[in-house]
Amino acid sequence: MSMRRRSLFAIALILLCAPSLFALNVRSAVSIRGVDTNPCTPLQPCRTFTAAIAATSAGGEVVALDSAGYGPFTISAALAVLGAPGVHAAITATTGAAISVTAASSDSVIVKNLVLVGAGGADGIVETSAKQLTVLDSLIRGFAGNAIRLAGGSAGLLISNCTLVYNNNGLVQTAGGANQNATVQDSRIEQNDSAGLSIRFAGKFVVTDTTFSFNDNSGINLNLDTGTGVVAALIVKRCTLVHSGAGVRIHAAQGNTATAALSQNVIGFNDTGIDNSDPAVLQSYGNNRMLFNRNIDIGVPSPVVALQ
Repeated sequence: MSMRRRSLFAIALILLCAPSLFALNVRSAVSIRGVDTNPCTPLQPCRTFTAAIAATSAGGEVVALDSAGYGPFTISAALAVLGAPGVHAAITATTGAAISVTAASSDSVIVKNLVLVGAGGADGIVETSAKQLTVLDSLIRGFAGNAIRLAGGSAGLLISNCTLVYNNNGLVQTAGGANQNATVQDSRIEQNDSAGLSIRFAGKFVVTDTTFSFNDNSGINLNLDTGTGVVAALIVKRCTLVHSGAGVRIHAAQGNTATAALSQNVIGFNDTGIDNSDPAVLQSYGNNRMLFNRNIDIGVPSPVVALQ
């Protein structure tokens, strides 16, 4: 074959292969039988989420097809990372975070049906930046720091049908802002060494139909003790807050404003039902149940019966 024909053949081969080399998947897949040099498609899956995420276009999804461990990863674009129904897709972190979310302020990220295990790792999920982080149907356990940590000041958060257990904290803020909106619903936040939910900065939090139990410090801790002029608001409805240091703690200092509104909750078997001893606003719709708390409830601005 002449030099010219060989050159034309090489060019044609490159053009033929280019789509498979450079095109990104709308739907990628990982599998225990996958290889990271594969194109990460459902028919030729990769082995790790890291490789599959790199092969997926913004707005796409990555699906774990088999029960296996897939290793920690970072999400830096608008993506959904999912375990297929019935699959035990586990992420074990021996250091750092199991999942880091560093997406753009216009990107929405979904994590669904994953099992995050702390084996020396600090955090299950750390959100540094995103428009919205949604965590669905997941178990996060055994992290030395936090199950979920909000480290960005403006992201929205939805947690639904999740279990956060045996961590230091369940859900905690390490940064916040006036535009930070978070909803926790239909979940279990239990057996955490400090607080089930720890709100430390500005934001708007709604918690519904969730059980907080056996959290050493408190089920929910709204504690604005840093910064000046920080405003945070909390709505708690139809929740069970039991067997903890306090069912709910509310604290504001340095001119900060903390407001909590409670409705249709059961608060019982805690050392303290509601600790509102510092300047903070507690609102009740008069339909909560305070039962069998071991100590007298501290600082409730009206008789405890008003919370019944």
